[in-house]
Amino acid sequence: MSAIDEAAPVSGRWSDRVDNPKANHLTSGSGRGETRDDSPVFHSVGSGQTPRPPRNPADDNPDHRSTQTDRIARDLTDLDLAVLDTLSVVRMASGRQLNCLHWPMTPSGSRQTRRRLQRLTDLRLLTRLHRQVGGIKGGSQGYTYALDTMGQRITQAHHLRTIRQPTPSDFFVDHTLGVTEIFVHLRTTRTASFQLLDYQPEPECWREFTGPAGRPLTLRPDAFAAWVSGEWELSAFFEVDRATEHPGRVTRKAEQCVRYWHTGAEQRTHDVFPSVVWVTPTERRSDELRAVIAGLDPAAQSLFEVITDNGLPHFFTNQPREEGHP
Repeated sequence: MSAIDEAAPVSGRWSDRVDNPKANHLTSGSGRGETRDDSPVFHSVGSGQTPRPPRNPADDNPDHRSTQTDRIARDLTDLDLAVLDTLSVVRMASGRQLNCLHWPMTPSGSRQTRRRLQRLTDLRLLTRLHRQVGGIKGGSQGYTYALDTMGQRITQAHHLRTIRQPTPSDFFVDHTLGVTEIFVHLRTTRTASFQLLDYQPEPECWREFTGPAGRPLTLRPDAFAAWVSGEWELSAFFEVDRATEHPGRVTRKAEQCVRYWHTGAEQRTHDVFPSVVWVTPTERRSDELRAVIAGLDPAAQSLFEVITDNGLPHFFTNQPREEGHP
């Protein structure tokens, strides 16, 4: 099962895959931080999270785990599997984001979302990280969700990929939900002229290349997407900025994009270089990022675009600018 519907590219340049053939670990914000194994986690009641039952010693038996996983997997609906597949791609999502992706955004749809997410959590297919928004009244919609033990096993069996629970900081959760929001808008844009061709989460969207003096380098965007809008076929690397990074670090990221652009590797494969789109929370931060871009090589400045979170709903349907990057 794919997290997006299959779509035939206009030019044949982009695949319709979303599944990530590489290991897709959930880690701390650095991408190299600690990972957690799939053993049960005891959540603090005081933090608004659900306490987990004690570990069953039988779970240590691989045959028992396999039988239990198979039994639960057989009872899952297509909708259950779609929710698991979404989380295998985006790693974390709020209840609201999952509602938007898989149920109608109506009072009835919200009730269905709460009931289904509660059931999947009780089965240890999903885990609630903490309340993100809405407090107690937010219910299941107010939690941030990731794959739990059983969800990891089922997803790994379906996709042959390894997924681990995170040990996340608040910053990491906020940043990951920002990337998920891009995926939500790509999936839920409903216009006759829009078609999603490809979505690549990290690390699938990363690009390895050779820098000065033969030094191996890696461009690490947060996500990549290709889509059709009207008569245009567009693509972008996305960087989610939560207004927490020093401008010097942002400058280094932008310069890394320019280095990769200079190699011509992306252009040789896909004819064009994707736009580099920064998504940030405020206009003030947007101005700071534009100031960083203005300090780059003038020939490369047209690679970059800055939008706010509020601009995301219109970004994929607005008349695109031509991707005639130098």
